[in-house]
Amino acid sequence: MHHTDPLTPEIARLAREGLRPAEIATELNTTRQRVYMRIGWLRRTGADIPAFSRGRPPRAGQIARQIRCRLPADVTDRMAACAEARGESIGQFAKRLLTVIARDDLVGAILDDTEGQP
Repeated sequence: MHHTDPLTPEIARLAREGLRPAEIATELNTTRQRVYMRIGWLRRTGADIPAFSRGRPPRAGQIARQIRCRLPADVTDRMAACAEARGESIGQFAKRLLTVIARDDLVGAILDDTEGQP
């Protein structure tokens, strides 16, 4: 019966696009429970459905952009120490750090100061 749910292909498509279950439910005018059940079934049957980002979804009018990157272990170790000293997770610290760098137009200053260094 699960495999005959007509919303399964749309739920899979929206999940792959990065929408959260609550957003998918709203988009498809269905319940979150149905979305979670379909996603669980898709994952159990081998579908590549990414993990959902944590935290609150963006408010109306905000643009949500998620950036993911892999960092060398020595960099994440340094970031972990800085984050811990500030009582933040690495993710919170990285977000705050990048926000300040971008908003205060510090990108050029930081990258220009490190040119030629490994």
